[in-house]
This record gives sequence, C-alpha cells and structure tokens, in this order.
Amino acid sequence: MRHWKVIAFAAILHLPAFVAAQEPSVLGVLRPSRETQSSLWKKAIEAAKDPSRKASWSEAAHMLAAVEGGGKMDGNSGWWGPSASRYDWAWLAKQFDRNGDGIVDRKEIGEHAEFFAALDRDRNGAVTAEDLDWSDQSAFLKQQAQANQVFRSMDKDGDGKISREEWEAAYEGLASKKGGVQVADLQAFLFPAPKNAGKGKKGGPSKEVLIKAFLDGDAGSPFEGPKVGETAPDFVLPTYDRKKKIALTDFRRDRPVVLVFGSFT
Repeated sequence: MRHWKVIAFAAILHLPAFVAAQEPSVLGVLRPSRETQSSLWKKAIEAAKDPSRKASWSEAAHMLAAVEGGGKMDGNSGWWGPSASRYDWAWLAKQFDRNGDGIVDRKEIGEHAEFFAALDRDRNGAVTAEDLDWSDQSAFLKQQAQANQVFRSMDKDGDGKISREEWEAAYEGLASKKGGVQVADLQAFLFPAPKNAGKGKKGGPSKEVLIKAFLDGDAGSPFEGPKVGETAPDFVLPTYDRKKKIALTDFRRDRPVVLVFGSFT
C-alpha cells in the first residue's frame, strides 16, 4: 500500500510581519478590506432577521442569530457545529444497507468486514447512524469523555497506564473506612460533579461589542468556507524563511493535503 504523505500548511492570518510580506493578490484574499467585510456582515444581519429563511442563511447569519439570542463565541453555537464528512451514515447506508432497515450488519458489509469492528462503536453487532454520529449529543463520545475523565483521575503519574498500585489506591479512596465500595460511592466516582458546578459561566463580550467587532473586521469572517466535497480555493504562500513559495495546486491529485489555519491576535 502506498504511504501517503501529509503536507500541513499553517497560515497565521493576523500576524503583521506575515501579512506585510504578501503580494497584493494574496493579501486581498487573506485580509479583505474592512468595507467588504462590513458590507457582507450587514447583509447577514438583514438575513438573520427572518427565521423563515434559515435554510438559506450564510454562516455569518447563523452566528449573528446566535449572538442575538445570547450566544457567545464559545464554539457551541452559530457557525460552529459537528464536523462534516462526505463519508457519513447516509453514504454508508447507500453503499451497504441493502434491505433499507437502517442497519448495516456483517453480512451486508461483505468483503470489507475487517472494518466492521471499527465502525460498530457501541459493539452491539450492527452499524447504525448512531455509530457515525460525531456531534456533542453522541452517546459514544459522552461515554468516551467520561472514561477519559475517570482514567485521568486514576493515572496519577500520567504515563497513560493504570498500574496495580494506582488501581488499588483508587479502590482505597473509594472504600475509605467503610470496608468496601457501595453503589453511591461508585456512582460518585464514575460521574463526578462538574468542577464549576454552581459557579455559572463568566460573562463574555456583550452582544453589542460582538456585533461591532464583526462589522469592524476585528472578529470572525463573513465569508463562507468550502463545503464538504467542494474544491478548496487555491492560494500561494511563502515558506517561513521566505526563500520560496508554495501553492496548494502543487499537491493536488498527488497526495492528501491537510490545511491548518490559525488566527492569532
């Protein structure tokens, strides 16, 4: 099997020294004028006023509606959502769910059975839409987060393993002086109260401050990113030492490419 190389591009979009070194054509793509951004935000504001058009809202309109409803730029609302993939449940069911019952079993997956165990996340002997759900509501991801939390509390030396001593120490902590572990003790250990329970979330920027930051081009972007399946737009950027330039098209149809964009202000 061919060993694919992964090329990662890190574009630091708001670093002055980086921006100053760009050619005008590149600069126009990376840092559109404030007037252009403001105009697009204003269109998004008008669109967000009409919930009946939500299906056609831009990402910017979704973000504005979330802010208007009291949401913050915290990664949980607006233009943030679960990751998308062309290889989702709909794709898998179309390929393998021959009887249309909403389940893909080992027999239906046929010659690709070696992947069945990886797809069947809940290990119930069938692959369903739940197995390919990567949203925050996924039961599997919630279980995984819980398991990680318990594991970290037991792995005292942080070596990625729970030794016999660490296991016994966890038991002693649970049993305390009771001589054994009761159901309530185990429940408290497996499902501890959130660390910030009862404290409430700290206030962030107000709605007015966020919207002004959008319009001034100081936060977010009104531009749509490529959708799943669309071709990423080409760009040319200098290497960190500025000795040569690299274009996305240099790697198309040659190897998989991972684009990593960071914004530091």
